[in-house]
Amino acid sequence: MFNKKKKPEEKVKLSTPEEEAREQKRKRINRWSWRIAWWMLFLAVVVSVYFLGKTTLDLVLEKTVYTNQMFTVRAVDVRVFGGVSKERVLEFLDVKIGEDNLMALDLGQIKNRLESVSVLEKISVERVIPDTLKVQVYARVPVFRCYVWEADPMNLNAGQWVVRYLDDSGYVMAPDELFYEVHAPERLLLPTLTGVADKNVLIPNRYCKDQQVNRALKFLRLYKESSFFGFDDLTEVNISELGFIIARTAQYVEAVFDANSLELGLARWEAIYAYSTGLEQKIKTINLSVSNNVPVVWEPPPAQEDKNSRSNGVRGVRSTGGR
Repeated sequence: MFNKKKKPEEKVKLSTPEEEAREQKRKRINRWSWRIAWWMLFLAVVVSVYFLGKTTLDLVLEKTVYTNQMFTVRAVDVRVFGGVSKERVLEFLDVKIGEDNLMALDLGQIKNRLESVSVLEKISVERVIPDTLKVQVYARVPVFRCYVWEADPMNLNAGQWVVRYLDDSGYVMAPDELFYEVHAPERLLLPTLTGVADKNVLIPNRYCKDQQVNRALKFLRLYKESSFFGFDDLTEVNISELGFIIARTAQYVEAVFDANSLELGLARWEAIYAYSTGLEQKIKTINLSVSNNVPVVWEPPPAQEDKNSRSNGVRGVRSTGGR
């Protein structure tokens, strides 16, 4: 009765595999393009908020903190360790009490300024709210004094001897008598390190990497642990001969060590010293660098000094048990 109109059949477009691959690639590129665009928009918003917030925060801090009278520095608590001058540290800090704002101080810059002084080893700088700057300073302890020749750059034939100091870690210090208060390095009874051929070995504000210098430091540490320390102080340690350490003491004893067997050398010295005590004789020179028979020169007794002035008094003492 009623004739239904037939819908025209839709033609299905068939695509080749190459066309499908191109279509998939296009969709993938569009997808990543949108993602990148959204991320760029997000980052732009974040950066804008950050700088806007930072500017606003700086303005708030400027008005409420950095110019606030409550945070005006009213005290600088300086604690010094190692004999340095508290007044000199205060002067070097350059903090104006009653004027500078505690929160506006650049603590990193203050610490870097103090660290530039070679005699200072450890520095602590902190704020104590609301009005105190606390500074703790630890001085390096020199263990060696050394003189090096510094030529005049305008006249290489002229120059002067300059002093350098070494701490136990091998850090080289230039003398600064203004920083030391009680224990000025010039007044300390320090052994002298001699035989340093090149002044460039001891550059201030740096750690010395020279092998012979570090051997001398090791020898000094071992000597302080031996029975001689406090009884016969070291006055000089010579490192001019590669592989050897020549030590001289306050009682005019000269001892030669093999730099590669310092522990054994000190042990043998202690054994020979105990032997000499029983003989009531005093060692003048001793060569501990040899492996077996240790050459020892004895100090002539006062009564026989004139009688034996032509003889050297050289005797060989055989080491016992490889010591």
